[in-house]
Amino acid sequence: MRRPSAVARAIAFIDGQNLFAAARDAFGVKAPSFDVVALSHAVAVSRGWEVHGVRFYSGVPTASDNERLHRAWSSQLREMRTQGVHVTVRPLRRRRKRVRLDDGTTAEFTVLE
Repeated sequence: MRRPSAVARAIAFIDGQNLFAAARDAFGVKAPSFDVVALSHAVAVSRGWEVHGVRFYSGVPTASDNERLHRAWSSQLREMRTQGVHVTVRPLRRRRKRVRLDDGTTAEFTVLE
């Protein structure tokens, strides 16, 4: 019979757009520049776990929607893959949004989701 490991094993699942938004809001970053492997290991070590994988999921703007962010994400994703991160991406979708402003008028604009 197999004995249980003394150290708990963990796999990190990371939502890239949520992590990017949190890093932007907390630190003012303008492009994805985080190390998901280091982040995963820091969280795991703080809990006494051993990382056995990192999975990264994100939508990425197309080059026609935002060339700068598209290039930044492409570079960041290449680096993650070289570190052994399992990366899953898809293009962000364009959606029209309509909002009612405080003065009662409405405004319509396109957002990437």
